[in-house]
Amino acid sequence: MRIPFGKTASLALPAALCAACEVRQAVPAVAVDSAGVRIVSSAPLGSDATCAVGEEPLLVIGGREDDPSHLFGRVIGASRLSDGSVVVVDSSVGEVRVFDETGEHLRSSGGFGDGPGEFRRPWYVWVRPGDTLWVGDYRPWRYNVFAADGQWSRAVQLDPVYLNPSMGGGVLSGGALIASRSTGLSGSFETPDTLVVEAHGADGKFAGVLARLPNARQDVVPDGSGGGVNIQPLFDSRAAVSARGDRIAMGTSSEPEVRILDSEYRLATIVRWDAGDRSVRASDVEAYRDDIRARQAQRRQPSQVDAVRISPKRPVADVFPAFSSLLMGNAGRLFVFPFPYQRLGDPRAGAMVFAATGEFMCHLEPKPGFSMWEAGSDYLLGVQLDEMDRASVVVYGFGGRNDLE
Repeated sequence: MRIPFGKTASLALPAALCAACEVRQAVPAVAVDSAGVRIVSSAPLGSDATCAVGEEPLLVIGGREDDPSHLFGRVIGASRLSDGSVVVVDSSVGEVRVFDETGEHLRSSGGFGDGPGEFRRPWYVWVRPGDTLWVGDYRPWRYNVFAADGQWSRAVQLDPVYLNPSMGGGVLSGGALIASRSTGLSGSFETPDTLVVEAHGADGKFAGVLARLPNARQDVVPDGSGGGVNIQPLFDSRAAVSARGDRIAMGTSSEPEVRILDSEYRLATIVRWDAGDRSVRASDVEAYRDDIRARQAQRRQPSQVDAVRISPKRPVADVFPAFSSLLMGNAGRLFVFPFPYQRLGDPRAGAMVFAATGEFMCHLEPKPGFSMWEAGSDYLLGVQLDEMDRASVVVYGFGGRNDLE
């Protein structure tokens, strides 16, 4: 989708505030172009504003040896329902499990198979109004739809067919399906692939292409045994898409910019920020390679993939990606996650949080071992790994507040 841009008019707005934080940040620059697109530029690196996350989880699901429903093999999706209960997708057993607001198991659906409500491999979950569950499954990519009482309703497959899972997107509250696929045309470190972002109706029918984003480059690097591994340049940039509620966020991490579309697929907001010096130094490359070598030392068998990862024949990008992933929150806030190998030890490395209006809010305090799946107005939901890499699904209180909303 091509969006025209014209002259802009500057607006002055107060800085965004957040609860439980000491605020020191510049007033963001806001403009509206001739097409009505809101363009917001912020300087998060100059801000000390932090969004507090509770010291202890509000809810923990998992780790109970007396209840098999609390033992997870691989959590690949989790979301909160309107009554505070939580749905968890465990792809290791092909199940969708629902727990009440106290963590007690209520019911399980699915299982492996090709029958109604069964999965080849469940992948992600989205909750629509009325607590309808849309659970991804592949191959080919489709959605199993469950009613609020856990009864399977129908399966929806995209047309044209996606053989592999969507590489980013979601299910909007109005029923639109946002999916993305790689063209797979990159066969050279010189040529980037393209991520095609598409919209489909609730019946899976194709509605249109929303964007074509430059994506990862990839080529083959010899593995030392006569074969090779298809791999990206070290620290290379790639595209990301996240859709939730009535918003779609997308961007390519070569630039510190995210574009947000509304439910009518119109470009509504462009979020930009000053990412500082992103130059890749020789010490950054060695720190990455030392990390891989340390992991190799803990394995009984050497990994040919790891050998390729640290191979001098693997190209290295000139700059770090501006972000590693995006997450659109339930309240319209945008969470931008930093690239993990950039400037290790930065205490603000949890995520940058932007208000629904596009202004920078705060740096999210990192939680070791915690991977976020969903963000509400006052909670964060995700997977927590313990020292033995055992997974629990947890809900933390989130101390952020957007005074511009």
